[in-house]
Amino acid sequence: MIFSASTCGFYPECLKKNYDVANTWPSDAIVIDNDVFLKFSAAPPSGKKRGADENGMPCWIDLPEQTVKQKQATKAAMVRSERDSIVDRVSREINRLEDAGTDASSWRKYRMALRNVPEQDGFPSSITWPTQPAKFTGK
Repeated sequence: MIFSASTCGFYPECLKKNYDVANTWPSDAIVIDNDVFLKFSAAPPSGKKRGADENGMPCWIDLPEQTVKQKQATKAAMVRSERDSIVDRVSREINRLEDAGTDASSWRKYRMALRNVPEQDGFPSSITWPTQPAKFTGK
């Protein structure tokens, strides 16, 4: 197996002719043994990614730290996902109540408040979750 530090990728040596025809064989290609390939072609440890050391060999390197903006985007996506899950459950509750002829207006207000969570000042770092009007009646 071949490893390229510039691409941090592996290349089967048997396909070198194909890469040469396409003029895409990496100029820094080095032969590595199968144990190295197996170790660095597997999922990386938490917080790491495949890179290359000073000798051009594969190694695990730290993932770059997220920017504040990236961290906020990640947090916002997580909060929205949680909110969407709750909204789905609330919508099913509203359907059950309405199917039974029961007033579901407090649940509809709760669902709207959930939908408005991303509009709160301080979102996604500071959230005030709306209060659920009652216990869920279904599953």
